[in-house]
Amino acid sequence: MNHGKALLNGSADVAFVMLPELSDPNFIVYPLKEERVVVVGGPDTPMDALGKNDRDQKLREVFIANGKDCIYRAMFEKYLEERGLVISQLMELWSIEAIKRCVRRGLGITCLPLTAAFLLFSRKSSITKTSGFLRR
Repeated sequence: MNHGKALLNGSADVAFVMLPELSDPNFIVYPLKEERVVVVGGPDTPMDALGKNDRDQKLREVFIANGKDCIYRAMFEKYLEERGLVISQLMELWSIEAIKRCVRRGLGITCLPLTAAFLLFSRKSSITKTSGFLRR
């Protein structure tokens, strides 16, 4: 759905969007909350490649994500692209519960808001920060 068009043509009175941020002089935009996004892996998942800036390096970990229009997936892919990292394996699942279980079992990594990561994963999981992402 194009939120900007819906607001302009009157089919919507208000829109809550994550990205891209609406920047149009016809709109009044109020940021509600800025939330840190983190990369989460199982307790034994090595995530050392995320901090490197080696061009054309393949990410060893399987990236487990929702569909292409998932905002967190898009943010993580952009993050990797800016660092010259390439996803070598992608597992696309439609259920956050399935993603959570796969990550807990050490099958790969995922990208979530920090609050969701703390709610969804035990302290045994690995949470990583590198330039905007959190490492624990």
